[in-house]
Amino acid sequence: MPRAKVRMLAVEDNDLDQQMVEHIAKRAKDDVDLTMVSNYQELKAAIVHPEGFHLVLSDYNLGSNDGADVARESPYHTVIMTGWPVEKIAERAVSAGALSAISKDVLLKDPRELDKLISMARESVVGKAPSMV
Repeated sequence: MPRAKVRMLAVEDNDLDQQMVEHIAKRAKDDVDLTMVSNYQELKAAIVHPEGFHLVLSDYNLGSNDGADVARESPYHTVIMTGWPVEKIAERAVSAGALSAISKDVLLKDPRELDKLISMARESVVGKAPSMV
C-alpha cells in the first residue's frame, strides 16, 4: 500500500532559500505537498489548515521571531533549518519542542536528509501530526 502524500509547511523569509526548499521537496522519496509561507504571521494563519501538516520545516532567523517561536507555536512536528552553525541552534530549537535542527547546506547537498526528517516525523510520538500511513 503506497504511503499518503506528506503535507509539509515551510517557513522561509528568503526568496532564494524558498527555492531551495521547493527543490529539496521535489527530490524527496515521498510525494510532498508543500505549502510555503514567508513569515511568522503567515505561519500562524497556515497552521489552522483543516488537513494539518505532517512536518513544519522552518528557518531559524525570521526577523522579530525565530525557529524556537515556530516550534512552540506549531502543533505539528517541527524541524528548524539554519544557515548558521547548527550546534548553536539545535539545543534551543529542541528545548522549544522541535524534533531537530539541520543546516540548510546539508539539506541541499543530500536529498536523503529530508527523507530522514520525514521518517522522524512519521515515527515520533511527540506533537499532533495527522496520520502518515
